[in-house]
Formats: sequence, structure tokens, C-alpha cells
Amino acid sequence: MHAPWYGTKEPKILLENPQGELVSLDLFDPALPAKNAILVGSTGSGKSFFTNFLLNNFLNESARNHVVILDVGGSYRKLCQMREGQYLEVDISERYGFNPFPERSKIQQANGEFDKEELAYLSMILERMVADHDEVLNNSGETLLDKAIMAAYEASPVPTLAVVRKCLEEFAGDQER
Repeated sequence: MHAPWYGTKEPKILLENPQGELVSLDLFDPALPAKNAILVGSTGSGKSFFTNFLLNNFLNESARNHVVILDVGGSYRKLCQMREGQYLEVDISERYGFNPFPERSKIQQANGEFDKEELAYLSMILERMVADHDEVLNNSGETLLDKAIMAAYEASPVPTLAVVRKCLEEFAGDQER
């Protein structure tokens, strides 16, 4: 079954559909079925322009919103400069490293609980880094990875992959945890 999508209730962003009609989009509408997407188009069709538009609106929505972009080609340099962000020229070599872990204060709430979405995001990144392209962790593997990430944050306010690895090694010897 197929039907046109008429957008979200709140018109935070206005887009035009292929029929020339305006469609409203609220990136934070809980009624949206998913928070992921793919943007496909030929060279010069506006993919980077549209992504810059979405990112700018996303960053306008809340001061808490944070974006990390691995940019090949410099399409997001101007957005970064405009928002007074950090833009690092990175070449593919051993000279640079990427730490996906934000400060503990960014993902741990006042009551000590970790933000579930942030924890899931970090687990997904680590899973992609260590698993074969078609391999997926089972529930116990995901739980173990979540526990290792939380333990790494207990050990360091900004953990690294080495700290998470050490926590995973410690868990391997202690099955009760």
C-alpha cells in the first residue's frame, strides 16, 4: 500500500514534495517511525545542501544537540565555521584518532542513570567497529557491551576504546557481572 506523507503536526521545517506541495517536518516528533534515513542522489543534486539545511535546523532546535561529521570533501566546513564548531582536516593515517565517547556529564543524568539513546548509539558504534559487516551481536553481547561502556565511564570521565576493552576483558573473567 502506498500513500503520500503529509508531514508532521508541527511545521518546524517546510519541504517540498515531488508534487510541489509543502510538507512540514519536525525532526523531534515522537510520532516519526524512525530516527534514521538515507539520502541518495547524483553528484550535484543537492545532497550536501539538504543535509546542511537539516543539520542547521537540528542545531537550532536545542543547545544540547551535538553533531560529529566525518567529512570527505569539505561539504560541511562552512556549517562548522558558521556555528563556531571545530573543523579538523584529517587525512587517513595513524597520525589521528577518533574517540566516539563524549564526557560522562553529557550522557549520564543527575540520578546516575545513563541516557538510553546515547548508550545505544555508543554500543552501535562499537559493534560496527568490531563485528564483521554481516555479523550482529546477540542480546547478551549487547548487554555486555553496554555494561562495559558504563564501567568505562565509572573509570574515566572521558573513556577511550582502550578503557572499554579493559572493562570487557575484566568482564570475561567475571561471568556474574
